[in-house]
Amino acid sequence: MRGVPNSVAETAVDHTFEVMLISMYLADALSKCTEVNVKKVPRISLLHDVPEVMVGDIMKPVKSRAPELFSNAEMEALHNLGLNEYSELLKDLNVGLNPETRFVRLSDTVTTHLQ
Repeated sequence: MRGVPNSVAETAVDHTFEVMLISMYLADALSKCTEVNVKKVPRISLLHDVPEVMVGDIMKPVKSRAPELFSNAEMEALHNLGLNEYSELLKDLNVGLNPETRFVRLSDTVTTHLQ
């Protein structure tokens, strides 16, 4: 969308890997001063963009205008992919009120800005 050639553009795998590394590092580093389930963070990180397989990559400004619509679409995508057992993790991420989801959301933003 911003004219970056595909040959140098970040792939979904690149992005997910960076989110996982940064969020895992943050959770480990900050677990000494805040209560965080460090084993939950990489799971949420891995799942955070899985629904994009079905719904496509929707930019945050667009998502923020109709969060319930996109949340429902993501849940349906998880169902269609046979990943219902992980729906609570994705719901947590969409609400973002616990330390684990905050680390993942922050990491997602950081990786986007790094690119």
